[in-house]
Amino acid sequence: MFVISVAGSLYPKDALRKNINSEERTVDTEMVEEYQNMQQDFVRMTDKTQKPSEEEIASFIGGLAKEAWQETKRFVEDSYGLEPETIFYGEKYGWTIRYRKSGKTLCSLFPEKGGFTVLIVLGRKESDQFVSMRDELSSKIQKLFENAKQYHDGRWLWIRLLTRSDIDDIKKLLLMKRKPKKTKS
Repeated sequence: MFVISVAGSLYPKDALRKNINSEERTVDTEMVEEYQNMQQDFVRMTDKTQKPSEEEIASFIGGLAKEAWQETKRFVEDSYGLEPETIFYGEKYGWTIRYRKSGKTLCSLFPEKGGFTVLIVLGRKESDQFVSMRDELSSKIQKLFENAKQYHDGRWLWIRLLTRSDIDDIKKLLLMKRKPKKTKS
C-alpha cells in the first residue's frame, strides 16, 4: 500500500470529483481512502543541524518500510552505480537521499516515520513512454500520473511506500527514466 502526494501537495480534490459517477453518485472508495490517508502529516527528519547516518535513517523509518527502503537503495546503487547524496531539502521535506549523475537526478528518497516517499520526475520523453507501458503499472501509479501536473521540467511523481509491495512499480519507472549501467560479463 502506498499513499500518493502530487508535486508536494495532496491529491487534488478535482481528482476525487473525476471519480464520482454522476448518474449513480457513487465514489471511488479506494481513492477516497487514499486521500484520507494523505491528510495525515508525515513525520520527516527535519533537524537541519543533524545530518543523519544511514543507520539512523533506517531506524527512523522502521518496520516493513525499512526493508522497502533498503531494497530501493540497493536497486538504484547496483543498477546505476550511483552513490547516495544526503542533502537537506528544506524545512517541509527534511533530509533526503538523492541519486544523480552529471547534474541530472534519477530519484530522491525522503525518509519518514513508518515509510518513505520516492520522487521521480518524468520529462516529456518519459511521459510519452509511460503512456505506452501504463498497463504494466498498478492502477494507483496510473492515477498518480494522470493527476500529476505537467511542469516545464516534467511530471513530479511523489510515491509513498509503506511496504515492499510497491517496489516493482518504482523499478519500472526508474528503468524507463534511465537505462541501467552495463555490467561486465
